[in-house]
This record gives sequence, C-alpha cells and structure tokens, in this order.
Amino acid sequence: MGTAKYKTRDDPRSVILMVIAIVLVYFVLSIVSFTVTSEDAYISFRYAENIAHGYGFVFNQGGEVVEGFSNPVWVFLLTATSFFGINTEFAGRCLGLLFGALTLIELILLFNVLNRKNNTIGFLAALCVATTPAVLFWFQAGLENALYLYLIVLSLRLVLDEDRDDEQFPYSWIPLALVTMTRPEGIIFPVMAGLWKYDRSANNSTEKARTTYFTWLFIVAICLLFFFTWRQIVFGEWVPNTYFAKVNNGFRYNFIAGLGYLLNSLKNTLWIPLALPFVSILLSNFKIDPDRKAFAILIGAMSLVYAIFILYAGGDIHPYDRFFVPFLVLSPIASFGLIGNEKNIGWLNTILVILVVGYLGGNILYSSPQKWQTEPPVTRPSNPLLVNISGLVSGFETPSGILHRFLNPTEDILEYVGRDLKNDQNFAGLLAVDQCGKIPYYYKGPVLDLLGLNDTEIARIVHSVETWDNYAVSVLNKTPDAFVFVYTGNHLISQYYLENTVMSVPFQDRYELSRIYHADNVFKLFDGSEYSFPLELLLYKPKQGVDLQPVSDHELAWLIDNEPIVDNPNGIADEVEAFRNRNRGNSERVVEIRVEYN
Repeated sequence: MGTAKYKTRDDPRSVILMVIAIVLVYFVLSIVSFTVTSEDAYISFRYAENIAHGYGFVFNQGGEVVEGFSNPVWVFLLTATSFFGINTEFAGRCLGLLFGALTLIELILLFNVLNRKNNTIGFLAALCVATTPAVLFWFQAGLENALYLYLIVLSLRLVLDEDRDDEQFPYSWIPLALVTMTRPEGIIFPVMAGLWKYDRSANNSTEKARTTYFTWLFIVAICLLFFFTWRQIVFGEWVPNTYFAKVNNGFRYNFIAGLGYLLNSLKNTLWIPLALPFVSILLSNFKIDPDRKAFAILIGAMSLVYAIFILYAGGDIHPYDRFFVPFLVLSPIASFGLIGNEKNIGWLNTILVILVVGYLGGNILYSSPQKWQTEPPVTRPSNPLLVNISGLVSGFETPSGILHRFLNPTEDILEYVGRDLKNDQNFAGLLAVDQCGKIPYYYKGPVLDLLGLNDTEIARIVHSVETWDNYAVSVLNKTPDAFVFVYTGNHLISQYYLENTVMSVPFQDRYELSRIYHADNVFKLFDGSEYSFPLELLLYKPKQGVDLQPVSDHELAWLIDNEPIVDNPNGIADEVEAFRNRNRGNSERVVEIRVEYN
C-alpha cells in the first residue's frame, strides 16, 4: 500500500458545488415524491417513546421486555429526540431525510478518494441514487434505511482511506460496528470488510499495515461482543425477537419467496443498467487498475452475500422493494468505480454518460405496479415521482398542494382505526392486531401483535402451520378485549395463520364481528385520473355476556381434531358479507373513509 494509490483533488470547490447540487435535487425530489410514512416505522416510534419516558424496552407500558424491533441504533436516536420533546413521527422523517442527504454526500466523497480524472462521476453516481423512486420512498419512510446506507457508504470511504495511508488510524470500525447494530444483516459488512482488509494487509510487507489491521479487528470484535452481550443480558437472545416472528418459515419457503422478491425487485427498480458495467468489465480483458478492481470486487462480494441473506429471510412484504435498496447504492459504487479512471477514458466515459442519462430518464418515466405479497395481491402505482411531476406539468397538481401533503401526511385507515379505538368510550383493554405499527401507536393502550413481535411465545409458533392449534390456544389464552384484522379479497391479509384462529369454534364462541372499517385508497395516475383499491379492517369484540376465559380442555380437543380452513374456506367471507348487509347504512357499524395519496 502507500500514499500513491488514491489521491483526493487539490481543489475542493468542485466537490462543494456537487454536494450542494445533489442535496438540493434530493430534497426537491423527496418533497415531490412523498406518499406516506411506513407502517413498521411506528413500531420503532412506540418503543422509542416508551424508553424515553422511563418504561424500558417494552412495547406495552409495564409489559414484557422484548426486542420487537430490528433497528437498535435507529430506536436509540428516536429515543433521544423523544426525550427532548420532539414529535417522534416528525423526528423519524427528518432523520431519514438527513441521513439520506449524508449518504449522497458520502458517495461524492468516496469517488473523490478514488481520484477520478473527472470526479463528476461521483456526482453522477449520487444522482442515479437520488432519483430512484425506491430510494426516495425509503429514505423518508420513518425507518432506518437512510441511516443504514449512510453507515455502509461511510465505512467504504474510510476503508479506502485506510488502504491509501498505512499511518491512518482505522476509524472505519465506527460505522462498521454501528451498521451491525442498525440492522441484523448489517454484520455482513464488517465481516466482508475484514476479509478484504486481511487480504490487503497480507499482501503488504510493512509491519505497520499488519499492526493497523489487527488493531481494527480487535476494536470491531470488542464492539460486537459488547453489543451481542448487551442483547443477551437485556432480552435473553442473541438475535431480535423479530427474527423468530418473521424469518422462521423454513428454508424452502423463504428461498422461494426470496428468489421471487429479488426477481420482482430487478423489474421494479431498473437495477440492471447499474450492474452491467461492473459485470462486463470484470469479465473482459480490459485493463483495470488493480486497486480499484479489488475494491469493486469487495462491493460485488458484499452484494452477493446480501442477496443470499434475502434468500434466507424470504424477502420483505413491504412495497417499493425495501430490502433491495442497498443494491441501488452499492451497484453504482462498483460500476462507476471501474469506469472513468486514468486508464479507461474516452469512449467508455461516453457510454457512462449515455447510461446515466438513460437511467435517470427511466427513474422518472418508468412505473411498474408494486405488489404486497398477499392473496390476491394488492397493487398500487409505483412511481409517485412520475405522477406528481406529470401533475405539475399538466396542472392537476400544484406546488403548494404537494408541499402541504409533505408537511401534513395523509391519515390512512390504520391511523384512523387507532385513533377511533383510543376515543371509543366503550372500549379499553388489550387489543390484538395483525398490523402492529400505526394502530398501536395511535391507540396508546396495551396491544398484542399476532405475528409475535412483542410476544416471545407467539413469535416462535406463529409459522408452525402444522401445529396451528398451539398458536390459536396461545392467542386466545391472552384473552384480548378486541381483535383488529386487515381484510381484503374475501380473506384476512394474514390468512395463512390468522384464519385458523378467527375461523375456530373457540374464537367464534367468544367474539363477534362488531365493526367494519372500509377505506377507498385513492392514487392519482399520470393523466390526473384516479386509481383506487379497497381495504377493510374488521373489529371483533366479545359477545354480549361472555366472560373471556382461557381455552378449556374440551375446546383444545376441538382445535386438535379440526382444520377450519379446510372445513370452511369461505366462512369469514360469508360472515363479513352478512354483517355488511345487516348493517347497511349504519355508520357506527360500517365506517366508510376515503384516503387520498400522491
């Protein structure tokens, strides 16, 4: 190694101008494309507020200490803002926008370290990221995505700096340790960086290089040991409870779901143009600077291992390809890092410019309907950036309208139901839900998540369809005072495990359908017309005069001997339709709301 490998430019003015330009572009596009804060973000918000108010790491005040979140660093940041009285929802969006801007700045600084003859390549890479609809959505959705990507890009820049200068202290341990504490799969990045650093130090004959490497390795190991020990002491597990609730489906199921997720993400995000230069150059005999080629291979290896994680975890249920967003940042780093260096100029740079212009145009003009993984799938327009830009051009949108929606996010059906139950004078008690974000956050009272995010027992059996009776017994023995289920297409959105409980005789003996919340979710299309899909929430309350009790031996025997989904596959649809007909025109029983996005 040595100081000649990577050189920063002597004149920082061009870099400063690029930073200002990319931040302005990013903030404008974020405002134009904003739709809604993510449902799962409210899990983090609720935890952060409980910690800040002294209740500890609990979802319910006075409840079980359980790691029902998978983003500790993000929760700690939100806890700090809540402690100082800042609205948590507002803080989540602002922090996301901030770390999104810092990610783009780090991209430019990283390419500055790579010493492009024309370092506008770093700006072009950042521009590709800043205009991607999936990035724009998740960087301001209230979750940790922007922080996660910022830590990854920052760590890559510091790793490059350390490879450039043997005398520099290895500060990359800070973001690499933090990225592991931000997301469980974040451990991929310090492990891969450690292997790369080991290879680089092994090929370096200086004692200083080896000493620096082992110093870095020791600090990272100590940090991770401390973090996992803390998790074990506080929560009693080496992994968050979300692992059992979300990933414990079995390898075969997860692999098939994860493969489908990756293939759909390739289609939805126009990712391939960012990867083609990287793949084609590495497979060709084109002369590449060895140091930059090694760094590009590091990025490719990180991406490959991250793809394996997606196959293991089974992807993600959220729209806009949340788990795929890291590829949209790593790909331009690898590809653009190979193109445009001292040895590869001229016609290759021209190809790069054509590629970038085409990609930017695709980001703004391309729209493939996104789907939630439900049966039947729920779709919605995938590119609000295109919709709102079209609206501004044609006149059916105004800048003030877009700004107002950005500053005052739309109240969706989940928020509406949470507020409605909080204000319901006839209800107070344990609420069981299959969507554990906005409803609990606005309800404020005790909540049981039916996926098991805040209950360690349920988290371990929720996916055991073969022994569904254990799940039904566990839920009913909690004696919830009400249930709220998301209903679409004549089935619950979580049909594969919840209808085993809802359709069971013990459940029907205790609870009855009390209210239907019907929402028409409306999106504008490119020509100003409207696209909508219905979504309903079903509220079940105890029957009149029923004293809620744990499951009896007789009921347990029924659960063991019967399979409700097989016995009566349309039972819930018939019940909902009968209730709707019986209460037609009764706004207390069938609540109709309209939710407008874009």
